[in-house]
Amino acid sequence: MYVWLFSVIDCVGTVLFFPLRLCGMLLLRGKIAGPRKILVIRVDHIGDVINSTVVIKPLRKNFPHAKIDFLAPAWGMDIVKNNYSLNNVFEFTSAWFTRTPKTFFDNIRSFFRMVRIIRNGRYDVCIDLRGDVRHIFASFIAGVPVRISYGITGCGFLLTHIMPYKKGIHETMKNILLLEPLGIKGGERRLELIFPERDGMSAKVLLQKFGVRGKYAVFHVTPGHDNKRWDMEKFTEVMEYLRTYHGITSVLVGSSDNEKEAMEFARGTACRVPAISFVDIVGKTRLGELYNILKDAALFVGIDSAPAHLAAAAGIPVILLFSEVNDPAEWAPEGANVNVIYPAPGEKLADIPAHRVCELVLDSCK
Repeated sequence: MYVWLFSVIDCVGTVLFFPLRLCGMLLLRGKIAGPRKILVIRVDHIGDVINSTVVIKPLRKNFPHAKIDFLAPAWGMDIVKNNYSLNNVFEFTSAWFTRTPKTFFDNIRSFFRMVRIIRNGRYDVCIDLRGDVRHIFASFIAGVPVRISYGITGCGFLLTHIMPYKKGIHETMKNILLLEPLGIKGGERRLELIFPERDGMSAKVLLQKFGVRGKYAVFHVTPGHDNKRWDMEKFTEVMEYLRTYHGITSVLVGSSDNEKEAMEFARGTACRVPAISFVDIVGKTRLGELYNILKDAALFVGIDSAPAHLAAAAGIPVILLFSEVNDPAEWAPEGANVNVIYPAPGEKLADIPAHRVCELVLDSCK
Protein backbone atom coordinates (compact mmCIF):
# COMPACT_ATOMS: atom_id res chain seq x y z
CA MET A 1 0.00 0.00 0.00
CA TYR A 2 2.71 2.47 1.07
CA VAL A 3 4.94 1.52 -1.87
CA TRP A 4 2.08 2.21 -4.30
CA LEU A 5 1.22 5.51 -2.58
CA PHE A 6 4.80 6.84 -2.68
CA SER A 7 5.18 5.72 -6.29
CA VAL A 8 2.21 7.89 -7.26
CA ILE A 9 3.49 10.81 -5.16
CA ASP A 10 6.93 10.50 -6.74
CA CYS A 11 5.53 10.49 -10.28
CA VAL A 12 3.44 13.60 -9.68
CA GLY A 13 6.15 15.34 -7.65
CA THR A 14 8.85 14.68 -10.24
CA VAL A 15 6.78 16.39 -12.95
CA LEU A 16 5.75 19.35 -10.77
CA PHE A 17 9.17 19.95 -9.21
CA PHE A 18 11.32 19.44 -12.30
CA PRO A 19 11.44 23.14 -13.34
CA LEU A 20 12.17 24.16 -9.74
CA ARG A 21 14.98 21.60 -9.41
CA LEU A 22 16.52 22.66 -12.73
CA CYS A 23 16.57 26.33 -11.74
CA GLY A 24 17.81 25.44 -8.27
CA MET A 25 20.78 23.43 -9.54
CA LEU A 26 21.88 26.34 -11.71
CA LEU A 27 21.55 28.85 -8.86
CA LEU A 28 23.27 26.69 -6.23
CA ARG A 29 26.59 26.06 -7.94
CA GLY A 30 28.35 28.52 -5.65
CA LYS A 31 27.04 26.92 -2.50
CA ILE A 32 28.19 23.48 -3.67
CA ALA A 33 31.66 24.78 -4.55
CA GLY A 34 32.18 26.52 -1.22
CA PRO A 35 29.61 25.53 1.43
CA ARG A 36 29.89 27.27 4.80
CA LYS A 37 27.76 24.84 6.80
CA ILE A 38 27.32 21.10 6.11
CA LEU A 39 25.11 18.61 7.95
CA VAL A 40 25.56 14.83 7.69
CA ILE A 41 22.58 12.71 8.79
CA ARG A 42 22.90 9.08 9.97
CA VAL A 43 20.39 8.30 12.70
CA ASP A 44 19.65 4.58 12.39
CA HIS A 45 21.94 1.76 13.59
CA ILE A 46 25.40 1.71 15.19
CA GLY A 47 26.97 -0.25 12.32
CA ASP A 48 25.60 2.30 9.86
CA VAL A 49 27.01 5.17 11.94
CA ILE A 50 30.40 3.41 11.97
CA ASN A 51 30.33 3.07 8.16
CA SER A 52 29.30 6.71 7.82
CA THR A 53 32.57 7.93 9.35
CA VAL A 54 34.30 7.43 5.98
CA VAL A 55 32.80 10.74 4.75
CA ILE A 56 34.12 12.88 7.60
CA LYS A 57 37.77 13.23 6.62
CA PRO A 58 37.09 13.84 2.88
CA LEU A 59 34.61 16.59 3.80
CA ARG A 60 37.07 18.26 6.15
CA LYS A 61 39.94 17.93 3.68
CA ASN A 62 37.97 19.52 0.85
CA PHE A 63 36.24 22.17 2.97
CA PRO A 64 38.75 23.03 5.71
CA HIS A 65 36.95 26.23 6.73
CA ALA A 66 33.38 24.92 6.64
CA LYS A 67 31.33 24.13 9.72
CA ILE A 68 30.64 20.37 9.53
CA ASP A 69 27.99 18.94 11.86
CA PHE A 70 26.69 15.41 12.34
CA LEU A 71 23.26 14.16 13.40
CA ALA A 72 23.49 10.81 15.22
CA PRO A 73 21.22 8.66 17.41
CA ALA A 74 21.81 8.37 21.15
CA TRP A 75 23.20 4.85 20.78
CA GLY A 76 25.69 6.00 18.11
CA MET A 77 26.89 9.25 19.68
CA ASP A 78 30.11 7.73 21.05
CA ILE A 79 31.14 6.82 17.50
CA VAL A 80 31.34 10.43 16.30
CA LYS A 81 31.27 12.82 19.26
CA ASN A 82 35.07 12.79 19.76
CA ASN A 83 35.91 13.29 16.08
CA TYR A 84 38.03 16.43 15.83
CA SER A 85 37.07 16.94 12.16
CA LEU A 86 33.48 17.71 13.21
CA ASN A 87 32.33 20.98 14.71
CA ASN A 88 29.21 19.66 16.40
CA VAL A 89 27.49 16.32 16.90
CA PHE A 90 23.79 16.56 17.69
CA GLU A 91 21.84 13.73 19.27
CA PHE A 92 18.66 12.82 17.47
CA THR A 93 16.93 9.61 18.52
CA SER A 94 14.15 9.17 16.03
CA ALA A 95 10.85 7.48 16.85
CA TRP A 96 11.08 5.43 13.66
CA PHE A 97 14.39 3.69 14.41
CA THR A 98 13.78 2.68 18.03
CA ARG A 99 13.00 -0.99 18.64
CA THR A 100 10.08 -0.23 20.93
CA PRO A 101 6.83 0.56 19.07
CA LYS A 102 5.93 4.25 18.84
CA THR A 103 2.64 5.97 18.14
CA PHE A 104 1.82 8.07 15.10
CA PHE A 105 2.09 11.22 17.24
CA ASP A 106 5.52 10.14 18.54
CA ASN A 107 6.66 9.99 14.92
CA ILE A 108 5.21 13.41 14.14
CA ARG A 109 6.89 14.99 17.18
CA SER A 110 10.17 13.33 16.28
CA PHE A 111 9.93 14.56 12.68
CA PHE A 112 9.40 18.20 13.68
CA ARG A 113 12.25 17.99 16.18
CA MET A 114 14.48 17.00 13.26
CA VAL A 115 13.15 19.94 11.25
CA ARG A 116 13.99 22.33 14.13
CA ILE A 117 17.54 21.01 14.48
CA ILE A 118 18.20 21.37 10.75
CA ARG A 119 16.56 24.80 10.50
CA ASN A 120 18.47 26.15 13.52
CA GLY A 121 21.75 25.11 11.92
CA ARG A 122 21.09 27.20 8.78
CA TYR A 123 22.99 24.70 6.65
CA ASP A 124 24.00 25.22 3.05
CA VAL A 125 24.25 21.47 2.43
CA CYS A 126 22.47 18.48 3.96
CA ILE A 127 23.66 14.93 3.16
CA ASP A 128 21.34 12.14 4.25
CA LEU A 129 23.35 8.93 4.03
CA ARG A 130 20.31 6.65 4.29
CA GLY A 131 17.93 8.05 1.68
CA ASP A 132 15.00 8.21 4.08
CA VAL A 133 11.83 10.01 3.00
CA ARG A 134 11.44 11.60 6.46
CA HIS A 135 14.95 13.02 6.44
CA ILE A 136 14.55 14.30 2.88
CA PHE A 137 11.24 15.98 3.72
CA ALA A 138 12.68 17.49 6.93
CA SER A 139 15.65 19.07 5.13
CA PHE A 140 13.28 20.43 2.46
CA ILE A 141 10.93 22.00 5.02
CA ALA A 142 13.92 23.37 6.95
CA GLY A 143 14.96 25.26 3.81
CA VAL A 144 18.39 23.70 3.19
CA PRO A 145 19.47 24.93 -0.27
CA VAL A 146 21.49 21.82 -1.28
CA ARG A 147 19.95 18.45 -0.39
CA ILE A 148 21.87 15.28 -1.36
CA SER A 149 20.63 11.71 -0.92
CA TYR A 150 18.96 8.74 -2.59
CA GLY A 151 15.30 8.75 -3.60
CA ILE A 152 14.82 5.06 -2.79
CA THR A 153 12.06 5.47 -0.16
CA GLY A 154 10.19 8.30 -1.86
CA CYS A 155 10.20 12.09 -2.27
CA GLY A 156 13.41 12.08 -4.30
CA PHE A 157 11.96 15.03 -6.22
CA LEU A 158 12.52 17.15 -3.08
CA LEU A 159 16.29 16.64 -3.40
CA THR A 160 18.49 18.99 -5.37
CA HIS A 161 20.82 16.07 -6.14
CA ILE A 162 19.36 12.56 -6.41
CA MET A 163 22.15 10.01 -6.34
CA PRO A 164 21.73 6.45 -7.69
CA TYR A 165 21.62 3.74 -5.04
CA LYS A 166 24.02 1.14 -6.43
CA LYS A 167 23.37 -2.44 -5.40
CA GLY A 168 26.28 -4.81 -4.93
CA ILE A 169 28.81 -2.30 -3.61
CA HIS A 170 29.73 -1.83 0.02
CA GLU A 171 27.95 0.73 2.20
CA THR A 172 31.16 2.69 2.75
CA MET A 173 31.52 3.10 -1.02
CA LYS A 174 27.90 4.22 -1.28
CA ASN A 175 28.61 6.84 1.38
CA ILE A 176 31.64 8.15 -0.49
CA LEU A 177 29.70 8.35 -3.77
CA LEU A 178 27.17 10.66 -2.09
CA LEU A 179 29.94 13.29 -1.89
CA GLU A 180 30.30 13.55 -5.68
CA PRO A 181 27.92 16.54 -6.07
CA LEU A 182 30.35 18.42 -3.81
CA GLY A 183 33.24 17.65 -6.17
CA ILE A 184 34.68 14.89 -3.96
CA LYS A 185 35.48 11.81 -6.02
CA GLY A 186 37.29 8.62 -5.08
CA GLY A 187 39.72 8.70 -2.22
CA GLU A 188 40.42 6.30 0.63
CA ARG A 189 37.50 4.71 2.47
CA ARG A 190 38.87 4.82 5.99
CA LEU A 191 36.69 4.50 9.05
CA GLU A 192 37.39 7.13 11.67
CA LEU A 193 36.77 5.87 15.20
CA ILE A 194 38.12 8.17 17.88
CA PHE A 195 37.53 7.41 21.55
CA PRO A 196 38.93 9.16 24.66
CA GLU A 197 41.98 7.68 26.39
CA ARG A 198 39.95 7.04 29.55
CA ASP A 199 38.01 4.34 27.67
CA GLY A 200 41.23 2.40 27.15
CA MET A 201 42.09 2.62 30.85
CA SER A 202 38.62 1.64 32.04
CA ALA A 203 38.58 -1.30 29.58
CA LYS A 204 41.74 -2.69 31.20
CA VAL A 205 40.28 -2.19 34.68
CA LEU A 206 37.08 -3.99 33.69
CA LEU A 207 38.96 -7.02 32.33
CA GLN A 208 41.09 -7.17 35.48
CA LYS A 209 37.96 -6.96 37.64
CA PHE A 210 36.50 -10.02 35.90
CA GLY A 211 39.78 -11.94 36.06
CA VAL A 212 40.57 -11.93 32.35
CA ARG A 213 44.28 -12.65 31.92
CA GLY A 214 46.18 -13.88 28.91
CA LYS A 215 44.57 -14.49 25.52
CA TYR A 216 40.84 -14.01 25.17
CA ALA A 217 38.23 -14.06 22.41
CA VAL A 218 35.22 -11.77 22.29
CA PHE A 219 31.81 -13.28 21.50
CA HIS A 220 28.60 -11.50 20.57
CA VAL A 221 25.74 -14.00 20.40
CA THR A 222 22.57 -11.92 20.83
CA PRO A 223 21.23 -10.46 17.58
CA GLY A 224 18.84 -7.55 17.23
CA HIS A 225 16.69 -9.56 14.81
CA ASP A 226 15.75 -13.24 14.79
CA ASN A 227 16.91 -13.67 11.18
CA LYS A 228 20.49 -13.07 12.37
CA ARG A 229 20.36 -15.76 15.05
CA TRP A 230 22.75 -18.72 15.30
CA ASP A 231 22.25 -21.68 17.61
CA MET A 232 23.46 -20.88 21.14
CA GLU A 233 24.66 -24.46 21.61
CA LYS A 234 26.96 -24.05 18.62
CA PHE A 235 28.47 -20.92 20.17
CA THR A 236 29.10 -23.04 23.26
CA GLU A 237 30.95 -25.63 21.16
CA VAL A 238 33.22 -22.92 19.73
CA MET A 239 33.94 -21.55 23.22
CA GLU A 240 34.80 -25.03 24.46
CA TYR A 241 37.07 -25.56 21.44
CA LEU A 242 38.92 -22.30 22.16
CA ARG A 243 39.39 -23.16 25.84
CA THR A 244 40.43 -26.77 25.30
CA TYR A 245 42.75 -26.51 22.29
CA HIS A 246 44.02 -22.92 22.46
CA GLY A 247 43.73 -21.90 26.11
CA ILE A 248 41.68 -18.86 25.14
CA THR A 249 39.10 -17.38 27.51
CA SER A 250 35.76 -16.35 26.01
CA VAL A 251 34.36 -12.91 26.85
CA LEU A 252 30.68 -12.31 26.15
CA VAL A 253 29.68 -8.76 25.14
CA GLY A 254 26.51 -6.93 24.16
CA SER A 255 24.32 -3.97 25.01
CA SER A 256 22.16 -3.64 28.11
CA ASP A 257 19.22 -4.78 25.96
CA ASN A 258 20.97 -8.16 25.64
CA GLU A 259 21.48 -8.80 29.37
CA LYS A 260 18.44 -11.02 29.91
CA GLU A 261 19.24 -13.21 26.91
CA ALA A 262 22.91 -13.40 27.97
CA MET A 263 21.86 -14.66 31.40
CA GLU A 264 19.71 -17.34 29.77
CA PHE A 265 22.67 -18.29 27.57
CA ALA A 266 24.92 -18.57 30.65
CA ARG A 267 22.44 -20.81 32.47
CA GLY A 268 21.96 -23.01 29.41
CA THR A 269 25.71 -23.27 28.87
CA ALA A 270 26.31 -24.37 32.46
CA CYS A 271 23.71 -27.14 32.06
CA ARG A 272 25.06 -28.43 28.74
CA VAL A 273 28.81 -28.15 29.30
CA PRO A 274 29.68 -27.78 33.00
CA ALA A 275 33.42 -27.57 32.24
CA ILE A 276 33.15 -24.44 30.12
CA SER A 277 33.52 -21.02 31.66
CA PHE A 278 33.31 -17.59 30.12
CA VAL A 279 33.28 -14.00 31.29
CA ASP A 280 29.97 -12.15 30.93
CA ILE A 281 30.36 -8.37 30.54
CA VAL A 282 27.13 -7.84 28.58
CA GLY A 283 25.73 -4.36 29.26
CA LYS A 284 28.84 -3.26 31.17
CA THR A 285 30.75 -1.37 28.46
CA ARG A 286 30.48 1.90 26.61
CA LEU A 287 31.31 1.70 22.91
CA GLY A 288 34.77 3.16 23.50
CA GLU A 289 35.51 0.59 26.21
CA LEU A 290 34.25 -2.22 23.99
CA TYR A 291 36.47 -1.02 21.13
CA ASN A 292 39.52 -1.13 23.41
CA ILE A 293 38.60 -4.59 24.70
CA LEU A 294 38.31 -5.75 21.11
CA LYS A 295 41.67 -4.20 20.13
CA ASP A 296 43.51 -6.48 22.57
CA ALA A 297 41.48 -9.63 21.82
CA ALA A 298 42.84 -12.67 19.99
CA LEU A 299 39.73 -12.75 17.80
CA PHE A 300 36.03 -11.92 17.57
CA VAL A 301 33.27 -14.47 16.93
CA GLY A 302 29.70 -13.35 16.43
CA ILE A 303 26.73 -12.41 14.33
CA ASP A 304 26.19 -9.36 12.10
CA SER A 305 26.15 -6.58 14.69
CA ALA A 306 27.73 -3.37 15.94
CA PRO A 307 30.47 -5.27 17.87
CA ALA A 308 31.43 -7.03 14.63
CA HIS A 309 31.94 -3.67 12.91
CA LEU A 310 33.99 -2.41 15.87
CA ALA A 311 36.10 -5.57 15.83
CA ALA A 312 36.83 -5.19 12.12
CA ALA A 313 37.77 -1.53 12.64
CA ALA A 314 40.09 -2.60 15.49
CA GLY A 315 41.91 -4.87 13.01
CA ILE A 316 41.63 -8.17 14.90
CA PRO A 317 40.60 -11.49 13.27
CA VAL A 318 36.82 -11.55 12.86
CA ILE A 319 34.68 -14.64 12.29
CA LEU A 320 31.28 -13.33 11.29
CA LEU A 321 28.16 -15.46 10.95
CA PHE A 322 26.18 -13.52 8.39
CA SER A 323 22.46 -13.90 7.78
CA GLU A 324 21.19 -15.08 4.40
CA VAL A 325 18.76 -12.12 4.40
CA ASN A 326 21.47 -9.55 3.58
CA ASP A 327 24.32 -9.43 1.07
CA PRO A 328 27.70 -9.46 2.87
CA ALA A 329 29.29 -7.69 -0.11
CA GLU A 330 27.20 -4.67 0.84
CA TRP A 331 26.74 -4.95 4.59
CA ALA A 332 29.49 -7.03 6.20
CA PRO A 333 32.34 -5.08 7.82
CA GLU A 334 35.40 -4.75 5.61
CA GLY A 335 38.94 -5.75 6.52
CA ALA A 336 41.76 -8.11 5.64
CA ASN A 337 41.11 -10.08 8.84
CA VAL A 338 37.34 -10.45 8.36
CA ASN A 339 36.11 -13.97 7.62
CA VAL A 340 32.43 -14.14 6.70
CA ILE A 341 30.50 -17.40 7.00
CA TYR A 342 27.51 -17.07 4.72
CA PRO A 343 24.81 -19.69 4.04
CA ALA A 344 25.04 -21.55 0.73
CA PRO A 345 22.06 -21.44 -1.67
CA GLY A 346 19.11 -23.14 -0.01
CA GLU A 347 20.85 -23.06 3.37
CA LYS A 348 19.97 -20.96 6.42
CA LEU A 349 22.30 -19.41 8.97
CA ALA A 350 20.94 -21.78 11.64
CA ASP A 351 22.07 -24.76 9.49
CA ILE A 352 25.76 -23.87 9.61
CA PRO A 353 27.64 -26.33 11.87
CA ALA A 354 30.02 -25.29 14.63
CA HIS A 355 33.00 -27.03 13.01
CA ARG A 356 33.01 -24.47 10.17
CA VAL A 357 33.69 -21.75 12.75
CA CYS A 358 36.28 -23.88 14.53
CA GLU A 359 38.17 -24.39 11.26
CA LEU A 360 38.46 -20.62 10.86
CA VAL A 361 39.45 -20.28 14.52
CA LEU A 362 42.38 -22.61 13.83
CA ASP A 363 43.59 -20.37 10.99
CA SER A 364 43.10 -17.21 13.09
CA CYS A 365 45.04 -18.58 16.06
CA LYS A 366 48.12 -19.66 14.10
